[in-house]
Amino acid sequence: MKLDFKHCYKAVSTRDHRFDGLFFTAVKTTNIYCRCVCPARTPHFKNVTFYSTASAAEDNGYRPCLRCRPETAPGSPIWNGTSATVSRAIRLIHQGAYFENGVKSLCDRLGVTQRHLNRLFREHIGIPVGAYSRTHRIQTAKSLLNTTTLPVTEVAIASGFRSLRRFNDAFKTTYGMPPRDIRRSRQKKDMSVVSIKLGYRDPFSWKYFQNYISARAAKQVEYINSEYYERSIYMKENFYILKISHDFDQKQLVVSFSKDLISDIFLICEKVRDLFDLRCNAMQIRSKLIEDPMMKSIIPKNSLPRVPGSWDHFELAVRTIIGQQISVKAATTVMSRLSAKYGHL
Repeated sequence: MKLDFKHCYKAVSTRDHRFDGLFFTAVKTTNIYCRCVCPARTPHFKNVTFYSTASAAEDNGYRPCLRCRPETAPGSPIWNGTSATVSRAIRLIHQGAYFENGVKSLCDRLGVTQRHLNRLFREHIGIPVGAYSRTHRIQTAKSLLNTTTLPVTEVAIASGFRSLRRFNDAFKTTYGMPPRDIRRSRQKKDMSVVSIKLGYRDPFSWKYFQNYISARAAKQVEYINSEYYERSIYMKENFYILKISHDFDQKQLVVSFSKDLISDIFLICEKVRDLFDLRCNAMQIRSKLIEDPMMKSIIPKNSLPRVPGSWDHFELAVRTIIGQQISVKAATTVMSRLSAKYGHL
């Protein structure tokens, strides 16, 4: 994605949340990179440069800001519309596929060589695949350190590091301090529950999702109100409860789940992003839609509905088939009967 310096600097100066996660600001005088919504004083334009991803900023020697916490920024859709292979690779990395056997397992699933994949990443994102994956793992670890009381060893394993030594080295390289020093609080928390924050960029309407899901929620499977969303999920041959709270002030969703699912944290986060369409670049979509005079007349100026997803492809297929011939209310009744009989969708 080509970044326009003038537009980026204006977004930083006004702390425009619409651009949060679409680029990162690197300050040459401090060697720190930030989100465009960082509360710190706006740096002089001569001292900044902009990067499309946090990985690219770190690859050029910049460290993440501890105030605006780049790991909580909405995901950047930089790869959209570029290489299909890069797009697939990034989705697999976000799902944790990279950690099975390093870059080799990723290349095997994509059917390309490591050399070719690195070439594509450098061409479309500006960094090798290893650098992108490392930043993603470190950011996940940082979030776990801040929001849970998990031991550092468990955080390292959950974040895809094979050894504590490698994790400590990578963390010190990125933040300039050991993982233990990054924890913000020592207060007691529920050790059985893990919470992680997923940012979004405006416009985002929790009310829209509340109305949509409420009308379609199958009994014993889903529930949503003005504050949180809960649903049962089937993973590791067992049933668990997933809870997603909406933090309007921080513009993020707080995803809470059992500690037993910590090894699936990447997959769970990706499913939640799909469910609430968190990768949506509303500004770009709206700019295309309003090119049509009819669409321009019906689309609100500061609003654009996102496309609700589903927890998995099978559930989506079942809902789609049932909903083809009957009303939403009747389809929800059928879905509730199915879940009651078989335990899950």
